Amino acid sequence: AVQNKVALALPADIGFCVIDRGETKQVQKDDRAIAKIDSDIDLDVLLLKLIPHLNEVREAADRNSLLSPTGDRAMNKLSSGRVNLTKSEKKVMREMLVRLDDVGVELPSL
Repeated sequence: AVQNKVALALPADIGFCVIDRGETKQVQKDDRAIAKIDSDIDLDVLLLKLIPHLNEVREAADRNSLLSPTGDRAMNKLSSGRVNLTKSEKKVMREMLVRLDDVGVELPSL
């Protein structure tokens, strides 16, 4: 289609350097999936590093009215050595940590 609209002489074997729209969409979809997996792994690592500091995190969250029942349950699980949090518990923990950072609470150095 480009060759018909542009007055350029393109080589016949130009196909090796272009990709189909469907392939582009698939690559973008794959990239988003990989980014989500990376983000989930980063959160898991952060939560594991927070285990020794959960009392401080809980107190800071409570002090700033950010401690929800789900967040409390997640921290109880983590402090008892159970690291298999549900999706909702992980989501609440991520949001709580972000909000603690937003209000200026410094978490222990990890």
